[in-house]
Amino acid sequence: MTTRVGKIAQLPKEIRDQLNQRLQNGKQGPEILAWLNQLPETKKLLAEKFDATPISKQNLSEWRRGGYEEWLRFQERQLRIQRITEEGVCSMRQEDRCDDDLFEHAGRIALAELMAEMDSLHELKPDDRFKRLRTLTSELSRLQNA
Repeated sequence: MTTRVGKIAQLPKEIRDQLNQRLQNGKQGPEILAWLNQLPETKKLLAEKFDATPISKQNLSEWRRGGYEEWLRFQERQLRIQRITEEGVCSMRQEDRCDDDLFEHAGRIALAELMAEMDSLHELKPDDRFKRLRTLTSELSRLQNA
């Protein structure tokens, strides 16, 4: 994950989350910028660190390609873990195993994490991608054998 230093990245997490939700819901740039630039927290940050220069279309565009994309990947990862965990609990209940076996549950979470790592392979250079894939498949094999 990249450390971000732009105007939007320095806003409080709650505001960044609200911004990301608005982007996900299809809100357009002008509406988002009007909302974002009028917030007291934004005004304070901009006055302290950016000579009171408002957040621009360019700032928002850079956020969409960076911080927002990271946020989307994080949301997808969380949903995957939740789905795999819930499927595991449901299958245990169907098998009258309501004790929620800790190791089975942990294995499902580990599997979800491995799958999320595989999703991020596209970000690597070809040689690094192959090395990382070999490591991940090895881990997957160890998990399956455990």
